[in-house]
Amino acid sequence: MADNGDDVLADHSENSPKNAMYLSPDAQNDMINTVGSAIVEEIVKRVKSATYFSFMMDGTPGSSHQEQYSVFVRYLHDLDCTDKDPVIEERFLGIVVAKETSGESLTNLLLELLEKRGLNISNAVGQGHDGGRNMSGGVKGVQARVRQINPNCLFVKCYCHDLNRAIVNAVNSSENSVARDFFGVMELLITFIEASAGRFQHFISLQKDDGNKALKPMKLGDTRWSSRALSLKRYNIPYVLKAAIGTVEHVIETTSGNIARGTAVGLEASIKEKKFFSPTRCFGTRV
Repeated sequence: MADNGDDVLADHSENSPKNAMYLSPDAQNDMINTVGSAIVEEIVKRVKSATYFSFMMDGTPGSSHQEQYSVFVRYLHDLDCTDKDPVIEERFLGIVVAKETSGESLTNLLLELLEKRGLNISNAVGQGHDGGRNMSGGVKGVQARVRQINPNCLFVKCYCHDLNRAIVNAVNSSENSVARDFFGVMELLITFIEASAGRFQHFISLQKDDGNKALKPMKLGDTRWSSRALSLKRYNIPYVLKAAIGTVEHVIETTSGNIARGTAVGLEASIKEKKFFSPTRCFGTRV
């Protein structure tokens, strides 16, 4: 960065005492932790100033294969007592690592984090979680356990999860057989290519042979319906879909394994049906 126009950093690296450069990983982590602590202190100060707050809690596996739950708070901030109207702020409060993902365990982690930050659960007026039983369950979920402590902490389920489930159920209905079969074939096609290193490499090489940038297969997302649209945009690129079909045809021609070849034959027949390409027109795909 110093070599590419950052004059402040360049001056620091050239003129600072060699025993006070602060460029080591340990020094940088210390500074990050210090800045992070200051930010959290300011967030907590604002929450306490507002008195009442809501919180949201959601988890996902981290790169360390641990379940990590993020906790956010929402509150009214008075903009330093100016004449402007208060605004709703949403801020990240912290991450907790869950060894167990039961409603009881997650509730304890949540309460411990709030206590550590100096926030009182009795001042919480709202909570938002996804549709998982451990979070939204009416008896043993986090929301139910929190309401046993504070009945005034209203629960609002994630509307995105509800909407996603409604659309998934609609698409899987027998009344929408074309869409249902289309997504089924697409998922099988993607899984089939990724299941073998040879198929994967052939899929990549077919794209490169035509002078195109090789793109990896992208699975259809399950969390949000919009993530499926994002996945399909990759196969909206004609040469990518052409490479996928070419990989299936290559397996039929060269593979001796009955299961793989049989799956490929079924995929080819399904892909080349006219109705398969009807949904793809929504994404502009042409092969």
